[in-house]
Amino acid sequence: SIIENCYGFKRQHFKNPTYESWQWVEKSAENARDLREKAEANYQMAKLLYQTEKKEDRFVSNIFDFCAGYGYKPLRIIRVSGLVVILNAIILTFIRMVSILSIHTISLSQDTFFKGVSILCKNFLISFAALAGQNNFIIKDGLPYWLLIIEYLIGVILFAMFVNALYVRYKE
Repeated sequence: SIIENCYGFKRQHFKNPTYESWQWVEKSAENARDLREKAEANYQMAKLLYQTEKKEDRFVSNIFDFCAGYGYKPLRIIRVSGLVVILNAIILTFIRMVSILSIHTISLSQDTFFKGVSILCKNFLISFAALAGQNNFIIKDGLPYWLLIIEYLIGVILFAMFVNALYVRYKE
């Protein structure tokens, strides 16, 4: 059956909402012009549909849910972008500190700690620039360079997901 008109259905009315009850909530929210409730209902319907997928496809759908909420929660991409920047900055700092400690055989001291914090801040800015698409990396070769290239590609994908999620969320 096709739901034509529904009014007054809220998610609080259902103890354990199913796909059909979310359809009623979505149609009711659409008729009430409540975009937030409609987006939440669409998100819950997509989440229920993705749970029926195969094991391999479920992994990808869980990543898409974490990144963009199946297109209905576009601001999650900002969270994911921040995580990518922080993770890459920590990895770059670890690589740099290992090379410094192995070359100079410096014992761990307060100066080493402050140097590590300084390198972490610098790597955070470099990582943020890489995600934003800036290609003037200070690091020109080796593993850190390729990590920044990968981060740049992840940034392009996340930006495309962000634009698509904004369209899905606010298309009306």
